[in-house]
Parts: sequence; C-alpha cells; structure tokens
Amino acid sequence: MINMKVDLSPALAQLRGMGERAENSVREAAFKGAKLVFDEAHRRAPQSKKAHWFYSRRHKDDQAGAKYLFRPAA
Repeated sequence: MINMKVDLSPALAQLRGMGERAENSVREAAFKGAKLVFDEAHRRAPQSKKAHWFYSRRHKDDQAGAKYLFRPAA
C-alpha cells in the first residue's frame, strides 16, 4: 500500500474565490447585454412630432387620476 500526503489548501483557496469572481463577471455581462437591448429599443421607438396627453385609468373613470403632457424631444 502506498501512502501519500497532499496539501490541497492552495487549490481550495483558489476555488473559494472562483465563485465570487464568476458572479461578478456574469453580473457585468448581463448588465452590458441589457444596456445593448435598451439602447436599441430606445433608438427604434417611435417619436411623436407633437405633444400629446397621457391619462391614467382612474382619470378616464372620473376618479382622481393623473394626466401627463409628453413633449417631443428636441
């Protein structure tokens, strides 16, 4: 029978930090991907040439609601 002693503490120390590093990388990649989608949707969204009103549902039901004026971007 062969007996061996192996010190795995350096390898285990590297593995402990790997999860946190991977999480940070995934979070950053997800943020950048979401920003790309947001920017493209913003670019493609139709833009009105004139101002228009937005009425909340309650306002149309003659209850206390909100009314917002949206002005076109300059």
